[in-house]
Amino acid sequence: AEVDGADNSPLTYTATAEEGAPPPPPGATVRVLSTNVFDPAIVAISAGESVTWVWSEGSGSHNVVPDGDEPVTSGPLEEGPTTYTYTFQEPGRYRYYCIEHGGPGGVGMSGEVFVQSN
Repeated sequence: AEVDGADNSPLTYTATAEEGAPPPPPGATVRVLSTNVFDPAIVAISAGESVTWVWSEGSGSHNVVPDGDEPVTSGPLEEGPTTYTYTFQEPGRYRYYCIEHGGPGGVGMSGEVFVQSN
């Protein structure tokens, strides 16, 4: 990079690309399965970390709906491949379910996120 008349100009930058997928973010990954389950159904993370729900191709029509205020709903039923990520800021217990195959309170296709303080 070069700027006319600036001190220490030009500067040279180097970047290295690595092959493959980037490492997963801190937190947890939950698979959304065609058998109408979240796998794993219970995850534990630290405050400020994320949970990523992953629908693979052929996983069927599902979504993530909170029992309470969090996580924010992933939206309408959706087929894979797709992902939904939500970052939990406050410690606590958060239940969720698929509106088509589950219900509040752990009924059917449902799961829990335990968020621990740092």
